[in-house]
Amino acid sequence: MKVKEDLLKLKNEDYRFTVTLDEWTSGINRRFLNVNVHTVINCQPTDWNIGLARIFGSMSSESCVQLLKEKLSEFDLSLDNDIVGITTDGASVMKKVGRLIEPLQQLCYAHGVQLGITDVIYKKTVQSNPEEEFEDPELNTNRSAEEEEVLGDNPDNYDGLYFSLPIRQVDLGTEYQMIISKLRKCVKLFKNSPTKNDMLQIYIQQEFGKTIQLVLDCKTRWSSICNMISTYNRVKQCVAKTLVDLSLSSNPEYFFTDEEHAVLIDLENTLQPVKLAVEVLCRQDIDLVSAEHTLRFMVRKLGNLKTPLSEKLVSSMNNRISERRIKATAVLLYLKNPNIYQDDLEQWKGNETFQLPSKYLIRKEIKNIITRLYRKEANQAEINTTVLNEDDLPLSIIAEDLSLRAIAAQNYTSLQEELEETLRASKTESPFKPVSTSLDKLESVIKKEMDLFECGGTRGRFLQFAYNCLITLLPTSVESERAFSAVGTLQRTLDAV
Repeated sequence: MKVKEDLLKLKNEDYRFTVTLDEWTSGINRRFLNVNVHTVINCQPTDWNIGLARIFGSMSSESCVQLLKEKLSEFDLSLDNDIVGITTDGASVMKKVGRLIEPLQQLCYAHGVQLGITDVIYKKTVQSNPEEEFEDPELNTNRSAEEEEVLGDNPDNYDGLYFSLPIRQVDLGTEYQMIISKLRKCVKLFKNSPTKNDMLQIYIQQEFGKTIQLVLDCKTRWSSICNMISTYNRVKQCVAKTLVDLSLSSNPEYFFTDEEHAVLIDLENTLQPVKLAVEVLCRQDIDLVSAEHTLRFMVRKLGNLKTPLSEKLVSSMNNRISERRIKATAVLLYLKNPNIYQDDLEQWKGNETFQLPSKYLIRKEIKNIITRLYRKEANQAEINTTVLNEDDLPLSIIAEDLSLRAIAAQNYTSLQEELEETLRASKTESPFKPVSTSLDKLESVIKKEMDLFECGGTRGRFLQFAYNCLITLLPTSVESERAFSAVGTLQRTLDAV
């Protein structure tokens, strides 16, 4: 009742909302649809989990839409009139849901980035039936508590990353499988033996002044392979000394050649910007503009590496991003700052992934948003005109041409700082003051508002309304997936009781 009261109050104040949803199967084999509602209040992203809707039998896209409408109606929200858009994974059933409804649909960027990794580093060994709607690689990515406990930290049961990986068997590509398997054996050697690990920690303490535990990749952590590789690369000299003490330095199962070390460094340098990008994309304060700059940053850094692996990954990432990038991103970029948009329009001209549409198409998209969501009976004083200016982040700027290989080897945090600085610059926007306009001849009015905005003026009534709607859109659906972790924890607690 409290959630319903809060949402109704915001609705009466002319706020609009975005929905994230995902399907989940519990440990006792019951299926649910989780629905989260999001908006932005006083510059702060806010969300409510409005519960899990039980799914009986198979769920077609039509039944999913009906289930979503019923769940929203419990909180007096209309899918057509109150919801700006939905953010889902890229399962075929969810894609069809997006085609059946009026709100915009944003496919989850985090899932797309993970599938880009899978396309290059992993190979699918089991083919699915393309006619089966629920066999999409991005569906059913949430595992039960029992499944998580069974697999635990045992990498032999799983050869993949966590985020958005298929249930079908996915193995490492042959060019990496051997060296990763070898690394796992080396890590297990110390993790499974407290005595050997104590010997290793002596050398680590001498070099770093603190204990650093080797990391073994596991199923439930999407970035665990990157963590395993980077931790090993950091303490590899200490590991080599310990292997000498254990008389294992000549054992080919644990000893790494210079060529193998080079491959591990290449993998680390390639995976680190991807890992960092996903961590940023999954933050709760990220909008489509921040996501756009994060993805550009990731692709640019991968391209700067100029290695065969990074070049393949750039191509794969471009394909996955193109599948998910919607016109609303360009509209929001324009409404943030039209001068920066014009610069980006020239900079990314000809780039199939990040190219931007003309102002004519921007105007058409704004008109569509206004036509569907603007309430004619609402007077101007009631329209939410909050200007979203995020506080500056205290981050230092590092040289743009600094080698990513040096960053990964010396200081990972500097790469994170550079991305944060890019995000901070992307948030620069023009101020807003309400401008009285008429609802007649909508497109002409929008054009006049755009002309004024570009000449140094402020956002007019309709531009500000479109901005307030689009700023609520989320680039990922991870907020819904967070609820599944909470349910799994509660379920294990109840089982224990």
